[in-house]
Amino acid sequence: MVIGIIEDDKKDMLKAFDIGADDYVVKPFSIKVLLKRIEVVLKRKSNENTFMCGQVTLYSDRKQVFVGKTEISLTLKEYQLLEYFIMNQNQVLTKEMIMENIWEIDSEFIDPNTISVMISRLKKKLNDSSNVISNVFGMGYRMGD
Repeated sequence: MVIGIIEDDKKDMLKAFDIGADDYVVKPFSIKVLLKRIEVVLKRKSNENTFMCGQVTLYSDRKQVFVGKTEISLTLKEYQLLEYFIMNQNQVLTKEMIMENIWEIDSEFIDPNTISVMISRLKKKLNDSSNVISNVFGMGYRMGD
């Protein structure tokens, strides 16, 4: 989103970014400049693969995760686990499926309890009080609203 601002005022610029603006132009502005800024924002947005579930947003191109507006720091395996969940929303994922997809060749050397511990840590980092990732008794885990 590109916002037009009447004056070159820092307060207005910061407010524009707070409400989700990607860029701004100060009036008066050239239509060519506005179009070029819109083109740049659209190009940048089209390159992003964004996945959402509840308050969790994953930007796979940038390898970033947000809960609401707060960026969350994850280890490589936690990120891969979250990405696997978010790409398979509303599907039950067994521990075996998770091990094969996250650890691949090394999965035979991973204790199945490691999965439970990792999911617990991931839920804690995501402040998952709404159970976006839930345990499906006797089957595995599922991510969904």
